[in-house]
Amino acid sequence: MLHVNNISKAFATGRRRIKVLKDISFYVEKGEIVALKGKSGSGKTTLLNCCCGLESPDSGKVICSGIDLKTLSAGQLSRFLRTKTGFVFQQGNLLSYLTVSENISFPLH
Repeated sequence: MLHVNNISKAFATGRRRIKVLKDISFYVEKGEIVALKGKSGSGKTTLLNCCCGLESPDSGKVICSGIDLKTLSAGQLSRFLRTKTGFVFQQGNLLSYLTVSENISFPLH
């Protein structure tokens, strides 16, 4: 289960702050398949990074499997991601000697 509750994220560019995510909320049930689409630069990768704990939102909460990711220490977050999640990065970052399926399921072993 993934619950994203009113997350926002902004980045500084020079003297300006650009709000990439503004009050995003959604809920994904266990086993549900979700697609995220949008134009280049629309915040898709930032949203996914916030959902999986690679980035922290400026405000709001990301709750994965009942755990608020913001409350975890770096070590706890690392352990949680290693044991409870799996994803493939946009750039690949796959182990070349494994199939795609094996790469995705690798953290489960």
